[in-house]
Amino acid sequence: MKSRLLRDFRALALVRGGVVLQGRSFTGYDLPYHLWYDPLQSLAVLVQVDVEQASVLKAIVPDIERVLPGMPFVLDAMPLEGRANKYRMLAVLRKLFEEVTIGENGPVPVILILEDVHYAGSESLELLKALREAISDFPVT
Repeated sequence: MKSRLLRDFRALALVRGGVVLQGRSFTGYDLPYHLWYDPLQSLAVLVQVDVEQASVLKAIVPDIERVLPGMPFVLDAMPLEGRANKYRMLAVLRKLFEEVTIGENGPVPVILILEDVHYAGSESLELLKALREAISDFPVT
């Protein structure tokens, strides 16, 4: 029932001109941020990502070069001290979400569907909380 409801909701959002980003968490899947792999991969395809942004996204989407045709080899982003890595990631995500919500005829609504969040690790949940605050002024649901 849940899968059908999400499928129908996703279709309705797309028909109405929205963008849908979808991710899922799995039990026993220990990779950090695995909840975010699919939605950020899709986001990177939808907007113009530069090499610096790709290097930051590579922490969550390790095969970022595969989804970005023409992107040169992407090095890992230089590690930063303390919470600076988190702030850099949020700055990149905020910029990409801003870009995906800008349409020729006005704002484009973005639907972010994250399934089975109860299986997600603490790092994924922390990113969700921080991102919710960072993009609160964009049409993202």
